[in-house]
Amino acid sequence: MVDLNRRPESTSSLVMGWFDDFMRYFRNIQKKPIPVQIGVGATGGWISGYFFTKGSKVFAIIVGTSLLLLQFFNYRGYIKFRRNQLQQDLDDISDRIKKELGIRRQGLPNGAELDDFINRNAYLFSGFVAGNLIGYGMA
Repeated sequence: MVDLNRRPESTSSLVMGWFDDFMRYFRNIQKKPIPVQIGVGATGGWISGYFFTKGSKVFAIIVGTSLLLLQFFNYRGYIKFRRNQLQQDLDDISDRIKKELGIRRQGLPNGAELDDFINRNAYLFSGFVAGNLIGYGMA
């Protein structure tokens, strides 16, 4: 029998539930069998390779056109580009962000952390690289 008083779940709660299940599965991927790790990595690589190839063409056109327009406007004198002021502003912004976030060390991990991460996820990475190459080939 159908309960007419029951309200259906909202779409956002369904999506968040699926996302939570996916993240729980992905966090425990190292405990799964090796073929599953390779398959998950290959699927992710294939999807990202395919979409990166398709999207990179559009991105290259947008960036190239923007740079050409910027250079044209700079040449014609519509824009004044002062490199020293830009560098000073970027340094100030960088210092402010580091101060706000409390960053005291460089953002890159050291060699031991990187080796440990790569060794724990070697099968996932190899599947990802293979899938990525397949995705590039299919695009």
